[in-house]
Amino acid sequence: MRAGRVDRIRHLQPILHTRFTEIFGITYPVMAAPMALHSGGTLPSAVSAAGGLGSFGGTHPWKGPDWIRAEIATIRATTDRPFGVGFITPFLPFTEPLIDAALKERPEIIALSFAAPQPWLARAKDAGARVMCQVQNYSDAETAVAAGADVLVSQGTEAGGHTGTMGLLPFLAGIVRRYPDVPVLAAGGIGDGRTLAAVLTVSWSRNSSVQCGGKATSRTPLRSPVTQEGMPS
Repeated sequence: MRAGRVDRIRHLQPILHTRFTEIFGITYPVMAAPMALHSGGTLPSAVSAAGGLGSFGGTHPWKGPDWIRAEIATIRATTDRPFGVGFITPFLPFTEPLIDAALKERPEIIALSFAAPQPWLARAKDAGARVMCQVQNYSDAETAVAAGADVLVSQGTEAGGHTGTMGLLPFLAGIVRRYPDVPVLAAGGIGDGRTLAAVLTVSWSRNSSVQCGGKATSRTPLRSPVTQEGMPS
């Protein structure tokens, strides 16, 4: 790599260094969303090994605890970097064995979404995990913070169109302003370096990072959010 490229990448380091990267010891402020039915252990393995934070969706309508254990084993066979397992909270009362299996494997993160996080948040913390709560409005954010969420995911309506009514950037700005002490991830419509840069500029206190979703296959290229030239792509 030429010296000029190295200098440009070094120039970006303060921007890419956020509270989220500090907490989990990762290189990039990027997390792969825990997409139920679309992400097993292979995708989060690649993301975590590349310097982000990988995760997979632990909610499944017909697979059981052995599946959770196998996907986590796939991740740990590839990398020793942090990863998470996510659950659709309203489904947990009838898929409880899945979160029980995940907690026994002690991932760094348990991600909860689409409902009040208790009592699952307390159980995850008792097992030693940090808890991330995905929220689509200020009321849900207040509930999550009051329950003790370690990280908030501010999800805009760009995330599939069924995830609330607020656009990502105004919602993210409001969340960061209301909860300056809580690390926040932005989710919804983030797919390249420019959209990554846009959400990072919302908070100059290094409080925001990003969560990226979208269905991935074995042919989906995994790229750093910074190109070899050291500029967003």
